[in-house]
Amino acid sequence: MKRSSRRLAGLAAIGAALAAVTGAGWAERTSVAASFMVLAHLQWLWIPAALLLESASMAAFAIMLRRLLAAGGARVGIRPMLATAYAANAVSVSVPLGGPALATAFTFRRFTRQGADAPLAGWTLLAGGLVSGATAVLVVGGGGLASGNVLVTAVTVPGVVLAVAGLAGAVAAVRRPRLRGALERPAGWMLRQGSAMLRRPVAEPGQIIRAWAQRLGSLQLSPSGWLTATALALANWLADAAVLAVSIRATGATIPWHDLLLVYGSGIAAQSLNITPGGLGITEGTLSLALVATGLGASQALAAVLLYRLASFWLVALAGWLVVFRLWHPRTRRGPGPPRRTPHEQDSVMAADAGTTDTPAGLGTHELVLLHGQPGSPADWQLVSGRLPAPLHAVAADRPGYGSSRLPAAGFAANARAVLNDLDSRGITRAVLVGHSYGGGVALSAASLAPGRVAAVVLLASVGPGCVTRWDRLLAAPGAGPLCALVAWRLTPWIARARLARIARRRGRPLRPDEHVNWQVWGHADGGHLPLWSTFLTEQRALLRELDELEDALASVRAPVLVLADPQDSVVPFETACRLARALPHAHLQLVEGAGHHLPRRAPAVVANAIAAFLATADRTDVPDRSARRDVNSSQVLSVLVGRGWCAAGSSAIHPEEGKIQVANTRHDRAGGNSAGPRRGSQPKTRARERIAAERAARKRAEARRRILVAVASVTAVLAVVVGLVAVKLTATPARLVASESPASSLVVRQVTTVPAAVLARVGPGQEITPLRAVKTSGPPLQIGGKTAIVFVSEESCPFCAAERWSLAVALSHFGSWSQLGTTTSSATDVYPDTATLSFRTAHYQSTELTLRTTELTDNAGRALQAQTPLDNSLISTFDVPPYVTSADQSGAVPFLDIANRYVLAGAQYDPQVLAGLSAAQIASQLSNPASPVATAIDGSAQVIVAAINQVLRDQAGPPATAGSGG
Repeated sequence: MKRSSRRLAGLAAIGAALAAVTGAGWAERTSVAASFMVLAHLQWLWIPAALLLESASMAAFAIMLRRLLAAGGARVGIRPMLATAYAANAVSVSVPLGGPALATAFTFRRFTRQGADAPLAGWTLLAGGLVSGATAVLVVGGGGLASGNVLVTAVTVPGVVLAVAGLAGAVAAVRRPRLRGALERPAGWMLRQGSAMLRRPVAEPGQIIRAWAQRLGSLQLSPSGWLTATALALANWLADAAVLAVSIRATGATIPWHDLLLVYGSGIAAQSLNITPGGLGITEGTLSLALVATGLGASQALAAVLLYRLASFWLVALAGWLVVFRLWHPRTRRGPGPPRRTPHEQDSVMAADAGTTDTPAGLGTHELVLLHGQPGSPADWQLVSGRLPAPLHAVAADRPGYGSSRLPAAGFAANARAVLNDLDSRGITRAVLVGHSYGGGVALSAASLAPGRVAAVVLLASVGPGCVTRWDRLLAAPGAGPLCALVAWRLTPWIARARLARIARRRGRPLRPDEHVNWQVWGHADGGHLPLWSTFLTEQRALLRELDELEDALASVRAPVLVLADPQDSVVPFETACRLARALPHAHLQLVEGAGHHLPRRAPAVVANAIAAFLATADRTDVPDRSARRDVNSSQVLSVLVGRGWCAAGSSAIHPEEGKIQVANTRHDRAGGNSAGPRRGSQPKTRARERIAAERAARKRAEARRRILVAVASVTAVLAVVVGLVAVKLTATPARLVASESPASSLVVRQVTTVPAAVLARVGPGQEITPLRAVKTSGPPLQIGGKTAIVFVSEESCPFCAAERWSLAVALSHFGSWSQLGTTTSSATDVYPDTATLSFRTAHYQSTELTLRTTELTDNAGRALQAQTPLDNSLISTFDVPPYVTSADQSGAVPFLDIANRYVLAGAQYDPQVLAGLSAAQIASQLSNPASPVATAIDGSAQVIVAAINQVLRDQAGPPATAGSGG
């Protein structure tokens, strides 16, 4: 079949499906209208729970894909992966016909842009689809087992077995190439038969299976990894099923726990047909029919499905399209970023860090002052100072407020004066200042204050223009700042120290400074004369106060400056490094990718090499004399850089032959023009490369596990709640199968039958929903046994009948007496479920003026109870029709009340919602309190009935007899 023909066939199928849904909706328009009435009376407290569960479902799916990508070494953050999941879902469910394919292509492109190569992206999509599909079958199979239906179980259990076997076989085949080869032929046969059954023939099923097998075998995931992915996929489905359960509960209906997963599975199957975008119309119809089959009323079922689809389809799709719009139209761009390296390239980068620093030609003797960040310590520089060549004499000391320093904590200027004073005390005339993070601001301030004392400046992830974020302002704010500093640096560092000690014991050796850097910085035992939290707070406030002044002083820095930064730095924005390179007269920017913010600890060799090469170049080119404005040859700087330069206009890039380190010159020169020349870097040994690559992979795995811990814990908690509820309900007897009625207590009977007439008069007629209508007829009033007849037809399962019984019982007690009244509740699966009421099934009523006839058609479980009498049939066919009801669709409605053929009522006079959650005893206790909403509704309606009966009795009595008349 040609593509155009298939497209026309698909469009025709969509049209037919929509026409069928529209026709079904028109045929059941009464139920549809009733469902909107149910939606108007939702229990809104359940809505946030539905949204939270749907968010958990999407988060579980995103974390599963993230875990699969991590198997190939691609590190993707939670937020980017969530953005991918939401956007792909929106594309899949919104675009007709080609939505799923387009979503797959979109996801593949996002994965490759987030660091995965093409094989890894394809493997993740295939493995994710396999795991998700298998767990969906498990959910449906679990629903079949829970339903208790032998036929359904017989159909679903084999599917569960096949799904488990298929998943286990796929996992085993991935790890065993020989088994994978043996399974290719039967898998190809199954694909051929399945495609023929679905009338979607496949040309070469064997080649497709072989390609899938090769793709699955291209990467290996540990058994625990497969188990984690399966658990996350299962959490995705179960959390979404919980949204359906919450939606049913929000409508006031009882959740059919035994059949819930089976109902949900039918919705999954309907949506997977892709007849319409997102199964629109098809899914709603399937779920509604399935819920009606479990015993829910049609209006409640449709209302629950509409609410479920709002949370799981419409809102998720809307969020996804907002993400798509955000991805296409980013609000701000800080300049083009560097291309993300593949895991192999990043391992090569870290391998380059394992080499030792040779002394570059022309390098003179220099005194280096190493300035740590905020917070920090001289230990941050341990790995860097050990790699510096002999001509470079480095000293790392505690800055004011830290460690052994007795100076108080202060800002940039005070720190700079402390550095200059320390140089004086050691007899050093000129020095090279190397500053990390906050220490970079100190180095720039010192170079501005004393240009003759600073030979050069090296900035590592330094603060500078544009570095202040909302978090920085919060950490410096009154109240919030001291609290955050106290918690972070006084009350919680013991957590990091305990974790580091446990890791060291497990490894049997002390940790190196480049291992678990964030934990080491957090858990560093400062032991200074001043509390660390106080020093941090003082510097944080000084950062906001002095940053503008520091920025103004940048133009006065005449020393050569080397700016080192990682574009993926999450602490100091990369744009800050770009602005420093532009603002400083003699600076150039060098990029170190993959090290983050803590460059001295995570890339010490790269930093040492960069410092040595930078100073050697400065010595050869006589950097202090800038009259010639010669460019620094950045190709002589040994580091790990991306292959493009940015931030400075006109920057150039060098791409050496494959296998060499890529170097980019981003030196900002106001005269314009950059020069670069190749320089062969040192080649680390293969063994060192392998060792660094293994350590790098271990660190990535540990960080990935740590980041998903919170999300997995949240999903596990949701699953525990859902599974617990299901387990409880599976062992309980469905309420809808049990009818309940008990004799009314003497207290309830007394409170119902002794409401004073004064209370009825004080309350007055209530706000009627369905009015008691007068019948215009010339015939005699209906009598039974010579007394005025009252006929009441109802169903114990009906909540409106439940509401009207209270009013009728109160009203008739003013004309006679009741005995053997019962109590019951309306249906648990109808609107206003379990509404407490009286039962007239066995009741007796005695009056000298009235005769009461009652008929209860069903019990509260919906089973037939009492048949309509000929009198009931006659009255209902005469008065339970227009114009006494609003439309023909409501003909025959209950409750039906006839007062001597003079007044009729088809419905409840007040909203049963006023009785929600109250027992029969609680309702009865409020009847004599005119201020109670319950009394206002029940007594007000009873007063209407009393007035109508009195009118009938007065009409029957006629004019009073005159004296002397008669026999």
